[in-house]
Amino acid sequence: MRWSELRKHSESLILFSLDGKHHVMAYVRDIADSLTRVLQHGSTLSPHRVAGYAANAEFWLSEIEHCFAVLDGYSRRFYAMRHATNAYITDHPLDPQRADSDTGTSNNLKDFEIKELRESVATAARAFFRRCAELELLSSALLHRADQLVNLDYDDSVPTPTV
Repeated sequence: MRWSELRKHSESLILFSLDGKHHVMAYVRDIADSLTRVLQHGSTLSPHRVAGYAANAEFWLSEIEHCFAVLDGYSRRFYAMRHATNAYITDHPLDPQRADSDTGTSNNLKDFEIKELRESVATAARAFFRRCAELELLSSALLHRADQLVNLDYDDSVPTPTV
């Protein structure tokens, strides 16, 4: 599919296709999915390749912390955005001919989706850091930090109940 326009809108990327329809991709979903893919990939590589990823363990831990902060703060930011939008419209009534769908701010991610995204990042992070531990690539301090962040002892074979 070819895209005619890409525009950032609050927490979402709005992609306008040539057919005139818009497709919403939540920024938070995009970063969580990207980080999950990278960590999953890094956990399955040959030892010499895992060593390359492990050399950047501080970076990956920071990315996980950032992703969790983005996920955990989504609802608060969404309601702040909706409140600000409504307050602006109250103070500056829109001309009905200029009103667009952006005035009807809607929550693109549900609580259960945020929980699922957070768990997918944590599961991938556990796999990556467990592999690094198995290959003895990280200091105990880095492994401790990873454990504090994603609980390396967690049993991923037991499904997490969804709300």
